[in-house]
Amino acid sequence: MYTGQVMSSDDELLSLLQRLPGLSYYQILGLPHRYATPAEVKQAFHGFALLYHPDLFLNADEFLQLAAKEVFKRAVEGYEVLRDAMLQRRYVENFLKRGKLRLPPEEFSRRATIAAGGQAPSIPPAPPSPASLKPRTWVDEMTTEDGREVADRIERMIQEGRYQAALQQMALLIRIENTPRVQAKEAYLRRMVERTRR
Repeated sequence: MYTGQVMSSDDELLSLLQRLPGLSYYQILGLPHRYATPAEVKQAFHGFALLYHPDLFLNADEFLQLAAKEVFKRAVEGYEVLRDAMLQRRYVENFLKRGKLRLPPEEFSRRATIAAGGQAPSIPPAPPSPASLKPRTWVDEMTTEDGREVADRIERMIQEGRYQAALQQMALLIRIENTPRVQAKEAYLRRMVERTRR
């Protein structure tokens, strides 16, 4: 079991979970957007683990435990990519510069093929598209048009500081799309409503 001395707050964890789709591996691990050495990656990952390792949330409610696992899983993915110099360079040159924040799963199998001494097939770089340069948000993750419409309305209310109204709209969104991301946003809104009442 992990026994770190530092731990993030529930709000920090939920905030990170909400922002996760729009973050690069560098941003998740708190590294500058440049080529990082294996030692820098290891140190950054260790700092991340001190805050967000799932074992730190064993006594939290089930949703926070799931949130910690999801966040930590993405950090491990980033660690695996950035600690390998060849994979890190491929990530930056062929994906990050084109607005793609994650390495596709087939790239991990490509890495395994190369490590085993095999020859990986050449994958031509995809041309950048304007849509790929825009960071994804939780609204983009909605699978239905109705879900995106309601989520977009909620996000505007949050930007305006209208948390109570946003929370009321969240009840509608949960009926349309009840996903962990939506649940995380609802938990965040409940906390913000409580704070404004104090």
